[in-house]
Amino acid sequence: MFEMNRREVSVQAKRPFEPRMEEDSWARYKGVMCKIICIIYRTKQRPREERPPYAMTSAQKRYWKGFVKACSQYQALQKDHQAMLAAEEDCEERGESSASDSDGSSSTGEDVYNRIHDRIKENQESCRDMCARLIIAMLDHSLGDHQYDSVLISTLAVMGVRDDGGWHSALDYTPVLSAVIKVARIVVLYDVYTDRQAEIRTIMREKNMREADARQLGTSMFTRTRQ
Repeated sequence: MFEMNRREVSVQAKRPFEPRMEEDSWARYKGVMCKIICIIYRTKQRPREERPPYAMTSAQKRYWKGFVKACSQYQALQKDHQAMLAAEEDCEERGESSASDSDGSSSTGEDVYNRIHDRIKENQESCRDMCARLIIAMLDHSLGDHQYDSVLISTLAVMGVRDDGGWHSALDYTPVLSAVIKVARIVVLYDVYTDRQAEIRTIMREKNMREADARQLGTSMFTRTRQ
């Protein structure tokens, strides 16, 4: 946690990173990151000549496509799930049995429901993973000739514009930057943790080892964070 709170490579952080916060603060911070994602999505829908000057890296493009695809699949599964629930409610209101009940195979309907539910959970994980990797890729964007090549800096600039066309004051805009920094650290911590757990499972499977032994062989979270 100290490593997560480090601001300079050569300077040790005085306090560990504290990811916990009040629910309303977490909601506000998530809202800022959601707004960034929404801005990117909306600019992608506009003609190329009307888009901001950012240029996604190959990694950002890959994770963005994966994120959009996972979200589309999630929406489709949610529609199927809602349609199934609506059909069941309609049958109950009319006092009719579903097709699966009428032929004595009620478990079939439950199996379909469970499969859809499992796929929804898988897609949620996929959306979360792709979003986390996209955020990390945006943070890992090396600035070259122009700072607005960065998709993150471009979207943050958009968020600095008021409705009347002016710029937000530093006092009003500081919470936006605080939210980005806080969520970015949490996302990096999440990514480090999930990669660490995946590596441990791989070692356990390939070397037929106990979890405690696999943890000794795997790359530590400290090392992963510094990378």
